[in-house]
Amino acid sequence: MLIARLLDYIAAHERSRADAGWSRLEHFFTENAVHEVSGGPPLGGRWEGRRALIEHLRDQAERFDRHFDDRLLLPRGGPTRIGAVVAFPWRLDYHLDRGKPPTLRFDGTKVATFASEQIELLRDELRPGADGVIREYLRLNMIVIH
Repeated sequence: MLIARLLDYIAAHERSRADAGWSRLEHFFTENAVHEVSGGPPLGGRWEGRRALIEHLRDQAERFDRHFDDRLLLPRGGPTRIGAVVAFPWRLDYHLDRGKPPTLRFDGTKVATFASEQIELLRDELRPGADGVIREYLRLNMIVIH
């Protein structure tokens, strides 16, 4: 059940990125939920509280994702569950020119800790060094994230 809940959240997040319907994510999180992204800028950080967490997701889509023509989230394996924790290994492909090979690719694992049916802690653990790869890509392509 928790694996399906995380996959439902991921699908809802992708829909929210497409249509800006961010309120659909509220019921997935506890009121005091926390989102952590490993590494440094431009993606790394910690956001506390459901409202701040969802605002961060919206902001990331606007400030980072919108610099690219396309973004594709791909599984790198199946989700696993241990108790109230579900892990989902992923790869993100960003394309500056739709239809061409990805121009930026990095891997990570989404780890969600649940309190009943809601996520209380969501961690995106980027592969070590991914933040440096992202920063170098942005620098080489003169993409400025505000």
